[in-house]
Amino acid sequence: MSARLTESPAVLVAGEFGVSLRMGRILKQAGQAIPLPRCRFFEVNPKHPLIERLKETADDASFSDLAHVLYDAGDAGEGGELDDPAFSCGA
Repeated sequence: MSARLTESPAVLVAGEFGVSLRMGRILKQAGQAIPLPRCRFFEVNPKHPLIERLKETADDASFSDLAHVLYDAGDAGEGGELDDPAFSCGA
């Protein structure tokens, strides 16, 4: 649970000494090694309407789908890319 998120439902962040996904890309493009293993944490805003909806979802399949959407949105916000964007968009 995040105390710092106010408008976003979720975010993926690097640990205290970790390297963000964007910084890892910059280091890689500069020919540098990433100093520490990349460990990211999934923070959620417990007051966001989507998280409230997730709390109320009793169906396992719906819960899983919504959780994956939130995770993918957090990953995209960090600069990540979807594995298969066409599949993720329902095409």
